[in-house]
Amino acid sequence: LALAAVVVFFVSREEDRGNLASAERTYIDWLIGNSKKKVLTPSVTLLRIGGADKTILQRWPPGPIDYSIMLRRLKLYGPKVIAAEPPLRWEDVDEGELEVLRSAGLQFERGQLLLGAVLQRNPAAEPPRDSTLSMLQPLPEVGGDLSAVPEFTNILSLPDPRLTSAGAPVGFTAIDLGDESQGGDSLLVPLLAKIGETVVPSFVLLAAMLELDAAPGDVAVVLGERIVIKGELTIPIDASGALNVFTGLRPVLPVREANILVWDPDDDSGGPGGGLGKDEREALASRVVLLGLDDEGSRSVPAGGGLTISRAELFALAIATIQSGRHLEKVSPAAGWAVAAGLALAGLLVLLPRRGRAIGLALLLAMLYFAGNMLLFQGSQRWVPPAVPVAILGCVLLVALMPGDGGRGRTPDPDET
Repeated sequence: LALAAVVVFFVSREEDRGNLASAERTYIDWLIGNSKKKVLTPSVTLLRIGGADKTILQRWPPGPIDYSIMLRRLKLYGPKVIAAEPPLRWEDVDEGELEVLRSAGLQFERGQLLLGAVLQRNPAAEPPRDSTLSMLQPLPEVGGDLSAVPEFTNILSLPDPRLTSAGAPVGFTAIDLGDESQGGDSLLVPLLAKIGETVVPSFVLLAAMLELDAAPGDVAVVLGERIVIKGELTIPIDASGALNVFTGLRPVLPVREANILVWDPDDDSGGPGGGLGKDEREALASRVVLLGLDDEGSRSVPAGGGLTISRAELFALAIATIQSGRHLEKVSPAAGWAVAAGLALAGLLVLLPRRGRAIGLALLLAMLYFAGNMLLFQGSQRWVPPAVPVAILGCVLLVALMPGDGGRGRTPDPDET
């Protein structure tokens, strides 16, 4: 017990610091690889507008001309959906610049360009008109108790009317989004919001819908259980309509800098696709391309281990979670420590027999632990962080391998005397 306590102290400290994240991802990949759960490759790319882009942009934050250039260039690479996360709305901007942005938006087919909006809960504000609310694509089929769904009373910021008048769908990106952080390896991202009895999809959910060419009528919601899109894609949600984002996808999320768009796609010197290389072109073509701010000032969402990420990256990870089917959830800390305590108790019982039997029983205990974890994962998509349990199992096996009789203090059999 003393050995286990010391080892667990240091292991849990490294786990909290995020130094064991790579090992945890390997373990999760093992669980997924040995489960019957179908896992798909995400088809989303984060095209981030960061601090390095300030030298190539006309203004910071980016203005209408900057976004019009990016949208025109992106169109030429054939993305399935372009999801612009920042609300494309400015005050005191020249009308000519807004017209240039409008022209860039008009080149997209309906459903190919998704825009972000910010909602607000302010009872004193005037509620939105039905025509304005229709831009948020209300969902007609929602079952369950609506009481836990985030509520809004008005729309704080809509994209410029020149873009929405062309029919571009709008999804909300903020009602204190990201505030319900669970820390560690998951974040809760709301997929739904309500005003009265009307429920609207979020920016993330709309991106998943548009990729499947789904209209609001193709979406069925059962609060506390799932969202089903066109009978093809199922997204597990909690009672509030939130998705548990699997941040383990972060190392494999395709990320590109927006400054790649300074290359002119019409320039033959770059070969097919213009100045971009093959990897960049493949990262944009036939995918959901999330265009969002990702500089130091925008990274405010806690993602565990002292890491903070931008709202744009959070949304990209949420879309990747939906696309891949990796709807994984770590058990609560209390449950994790209960498993550790159970293993420590089982380890003491394992060490009671003779040394030879103790080694075999320790190995059997390890096999039972991993088999139980697999069954838990198969049944509920929940997983137990392996660091502390493996440390305890290692201590049990180490003590079993020590010279001497593991059954000291046991009354000898008559045949042994």
